[in-house]
Amino acid sequence: MLVQVPGTAEPVPTSTRSPGSEWQWGWALVVLANLPIPFAFGLAVTAKGGFFGMLAGIVALWLAGAVTVARVPWIRRPLVSSAGVFSLSQTLPIAQFMAGGAALELCAQRVAPPPEMTEWMGFLVTVVTGGLLLATALAGGLFFRMLVAVFAGHPHRHPS
Repeated sequence: MLVQVPGTAEPVPTSTRSPGSEWQWGWALVVLANLPIPFAFGLAVTAKGGFFGMLAGIVALWLAGAVTVARVPWIRRPLVSSAGVFSLSQTLPIAQFMAGGAALELCAQRVAPPPEMTEWMGFLVTVVTGGLLLATALAGGLFFRMLVAVFAGHPHRHPS
């Protein structure tokens, strides 16, 4: 919130928090909402190794998203809102299984032959899986934003 202080030309913020800090809480909730199915699938895959790598990958994805929503205003709403809606797809987790399978296949071909699962491999598979799901959610959010702008008659406006 901005308050006009007498004797100053510009409004002064009343809070020391950055404008994006509220979005970080939303991001944390969205990450938690999207974890159940991929985490359960990851537990099965990392039963013989890679568990701590998977946990490190989850933390890395959370941290990357938290920094992004705090510092990149145009990406906040499309990413957080569409990832929140995307979490509902876990009732029929086709996208989650496809992303996880693609990540396993890609990492197995490029990093280590199956069934060897190391901590590094667990990290890579988690980051690739999460990256695919996040890219899908962000693309959906940006597409929805574009549709709203076009149908509202503001094709060049970028609401945040």
